[in-house]
Amino acid sequence: MEMKEIPVTIIVSGKNSATTIRQCLESLAAQDWPVDEILVFDNDSSDGSQDIIREVAAKSNAPIRLIDGGPDGFLCSAYNRGAAMAKSEIVVLCHSDGMVPSSGELRKLVVPLVEDTSAVAAYPRILMPREVWNRFPFWQKFVFVRAVDATNHAVCAIFDAVRREAFLSVGGFNERRFKAGNGYGGEDSDFWRRIGTTGRRIYTEACAVHLHNFSPDFGWRSYMKTRKLMARTYGKIIRFQRGVYCLGDMAFFIRPCLALLPFVMGAASHLLFGRWISGVVCALAILCLFALLNGWKMFTAWKNWLDPRMALVVPCGVFMVYYESYWFFDGIFRKASDEEGGR
Repeated sequence: MEMKEIPVTIIVSGKNSATTIRQCLESLAAQDWPVDEILVFDNDSSDGSQDIIREVAAKSNAPIRLIDGGPDGFLCSAYNRGAAMAKSEIVVLCHSDGMVPSSGELRKLVVPLVEDTSAVAAYPRILMPREVWNRFPFWQKFVFVRAVDATNHAVCAIFDAVRREAFLSVGGFNERRFKAGNGYGGEDSDFWRRIGTTGRRIYTEACAVHLHNFSPDFGWRSYMKTRKLMARTYGKIIRFQRGVYCLGDMAFFIRPCLALLPFVMGAASHLLFGRWISGVVCALAILCLFALLNGWKMFTAWKNWLDPRMALVVPCGVFMVYYESYWFFDGIFRKASDEEGGR
């Protein structure tokens, strides 16, 4: 029996994505699976993103509709509005800074949902090809150094398929908890857990590339802001789950544990040998090794060798152990947007 190809609604959300939105929309419009509509929510961009969207829409075979998310629009509100407006029984959630590498990715993502009626959501593998990573400025390369050349299944709403009925039944994304500009993320993890109460979730062989942003303005301040947001997000995930939810959550505690090493090993060395400095030096050596192992791919790009900032890779990695540990615990203990009262 021939499988029915159920058309999908694709919902794209973004702000100031002029460097990536063209690749995103053109790759989605070129898919060999039927698309009812592509709803593009632009959340008050000021970089010409809307002009690019209109230009792509005029040439696209798939219907692309630009929707103004307004100054208060953000990822959660765009996905919720899009799902409410969608014509299709399956919606695909996409970031404007992502794209799919071939015309068959939507088919790989959606077919498992069509074949298995007990499944409510399907997720792809996320890629960070070296040719994408090489286009980043130095500090942006450093943020994503562990992701380059890697392929991992991920739940991050970059290219996720969800049954519309299940999406609406759990209330979509939590707009009160994950407001725009609140300094942390985790809306994807929160939604992933809630949608799992309605049926099975499937990891597929579909692929998506997270382009992020190709702006040359990504400097040290952007690096610090991004690492802070990531660390607070990990803390918030633990807070919202009220503890460790799965074995993978234990990885969030690696840096806090490493941050304690100089104190623990220094005290142990003092008790055993009467010299605390030996333990501290040994702990610092372990921290440097950890930083090197995390950032070693920075040394695999020959252009990086010409950059004097390469000397900062290891010391910056050690500093980040303490910086991220601070913001991780800030995320755990500081109240979230929906815990402060009011609506």
